[in-house]
Amino acid sequence: MAAFPRLPQELIVEILSHLPYGDLENVAWTLMHPLTEISISLLEPVFKSRRDTKRLIGRFGPLDTHSLSSLALLGQDGIERPDFLDRLGLSPQTVVKLPPRNRLANLDYMHLCGDFKWLKPLTGELAEEASAWDFAIPFARGSSYDDLISSADRVGVTLPSALLKFFQDEELQKRFPSGGDIFSLRSGGLRKVPKSLDGGVGGYQIEILHDHQSGHQVHLYIEPGSDGASCVLMESGETYSGCDYSHQVEDEYFDGYGENTHCPNITEQDRKDAKKMGLEIIRSPCSEFTLIGLDFEAWLAEKWYGQVLFHLRSNARTVPGLKEYVKQELVL
Repeated sequence: MAAFPRLPQELIVEILSHLPYGDLENVAWTLMHPLTEISISLLEPVFKSRRDTKRLIGRFGPLDTHSLSSLALLGQDGIERPDFLDRLGLSPQTVVKLPPRNRLANLDYMHLCGDFKWLKPLTGELAEEASAWDFAIPFARGSSYDDLISSADRVGVTLPSALLKFFQDEELQKRFPSGGDIFSLRSGGLRKVPKSLDGGVGGYQIEILHDHQSGHQVHLYIEPGSDGASCVLMESGETYSGCDYSHQVEDEYFDGYGENTHCPNITEQDRKDAKKMGLEIIRSPCSEFTLIGLDFEAWLAEKWYGQVLFHLRSNARTVPGLKEYVKQELVL
């Protein structure tokens, strides 16, 4: 290590750039110039992600990773069954525990970069489960995808590359073993978010999934600007019973009544602002929104592993990467 700082700076940068972020932070803490300086510059994406996380949690409330989670549905009793552990290749004495609902999973070991190498093709019972629902899945392609791209270009936001790749590739979407979830982009592209929902930041959202079992929708929220952060929000299927429907757009989701406490108000100014941008305002202003993910691909990975684990309870075979996920996230 003593000789390492004396190497040419270009070579140091090349070596350090291949380290996982966790290891890179350890190098930064050695406080050895120029290692610390180079490590800090390479860690800027991590620092930005942490700032974004703090800001988004402050804006939308605590993270709730159990919402729409098949893993949470499986429950503590399900994941600690001896036969379940045996299918994973784990000892019956292995101690596993569901993570808290507000815990952000550390998936650094997966090196998520939008290539979806972790999203393996399904086999056996899982493949049969997925193929049984092919007829019902309106895969995101054609006009809905084009609408999203054109609206993002029009307002100057950068969409997550992982989201674009996922919704361009039907094969990736077919690798989810649950028939209750339908991945689809709502037509019309991005919709403007009212000031009451994001505190006047001026963000946008696009529906990306509909859960037929719960009636909930999932949206990608994205901040304005080319480097704006994004997150995943769940919209409840019920609407707030005290919502003032005057001046609201007609929508099929306004038929129910619920006990939600968050009722974003859409003003005439919100509508004018959206119209100036060539956008529509969100269609369900009286629904409750919950923060369920702080990165699209990480949220998708957790959702996929949760669904595979849920199906594993009924003799389905395991898939590559599943055991490592359990060891990283569930084993104490």
